[in-house]
This record gives sequence, structure tokens and C-alpha cells, in this order.
Amino acid sequence: MTKYIVIGGNCFTGSHIVAALLESAENEVIAISRSIEPDPLFRAYFDCDLTRFRFEQIDIVKEFTRLQ
Repeated sequence: MTKYIVIGGNCFTGSHIVAALLESAENEVIAISRSIEPDPLFRAYFDCDLTRFRFEQIDIVKEFTRLQ
């Protein structure tokens, strides 16, 4: 299994990248954003299999050590 971290997973482009990565059962995806996760309607990955997905609210400038 390949793990991916998508920085800015809440934005339009980031959420579509998450959706594309989740199309493959070989991928595990972690989306990171400093904002809270939006309602499912606004996520491009809302209808994907989320068993291989995790969202983390992290400000990577202030909380960089949480990425380790």
C-alpha cells in the first residue's frame, strides 16, 4: 500500500486529488488542512471508499512536528 499526504485537502484541487488517489485500492490518503473538514457535499471525495482515508486539521507552519 502506498501512502499519500495531500496538503490543502479541503480546497477544490486538493479534494479532487484525494478522490483520484482513492480510486486505486492500493492507496492510503491523508488530507491535511488548517481549516476544518467541510460538509460532505463540498468534498470531491464524498462518495469514495473512505476506509483508506484520514483527515487531519493541522497548521503545518505552526504545528509542523505533528507531521512526524
